[in-house]
Amino acid sequence: MIPLVSTAAGFLSSGRFTSAKPEQYWLPSYAAANLSRIDYPILPPYNITNDIVIRVYIPGCIRAGWRLEVLMAKNFLPGGQKPRVEEPVSAGGVVYRRVDGNLEMVLCGRDSPVRWSLAKGTPDFGETLEQTALREVQEETGLEAVIEVPIKSINYWFSDKEGAVRFHKTVHFYLMKPVGGHTGLHDPEFDVVQWFSYDEALKNLTYANEAEVLRQALALIALREEGS
Repeated sequence: MIPLVSTAAGFLSSGRFTSAKPEQYWLPSYAAANLSRIDYPILPPYNITNDIVIRVYIPGCIRAGWRLEVLMAKNFLPGGQKPRVEEPVSAGGVVYRRVDGNLEMVLCGRDSPVRWSLAKGTPDFGETLEQTALREVQEETGLEAVIEVPIKSINYWFSDKEGAVRFHKTVHFYLMKPVGGHTGLHDPEFDVVQWFSYDEALKNLTYANEAEVLRQALALIALREEGS
């Protein structure tokens, strides 16, 4: 058992609740509320999901030191129901080019919040992963490209808003070179598509697992250029 020590505003060291108004207390995705071990009355509404968020109202006279404790356990839904697990697959690409000898890579961006990522998406019916990667790159970046080699696959977990389904997603990435198109032709899914130097692209990528894809892409580019 551990005390709940975090709120939406960030981690607190005391683990004490000092507010008498509705709050959101955020638990790690591996923790679940042990509602049988609450030292002070916590009233509904509360909602346990895979993310896991608990909404609670702590009544008037708050006594210092009362703690909501959590049990390190597998995620669960109210009533002990386990979420359904699905394993979707996506494919995408790292598109690169040389400009005056300098390596550049293309990223897709959103403005609010600012977020940069690699182009990727879900296969249409009957598509191979390679076909999906090429189509998604063309739609999301506006660039026509050809695949050189596979880079690597990444895996991660996320949940739907209700917490009823957990997704274990695999994304396959391919190294690509542009052969046509223009970044101004990208679809509305992203606000901006832009070429960056390798260092800038690595710095701007939002997700650490995609940054690792970019590092692997750099190693593959170096190998291919050494052998040419």
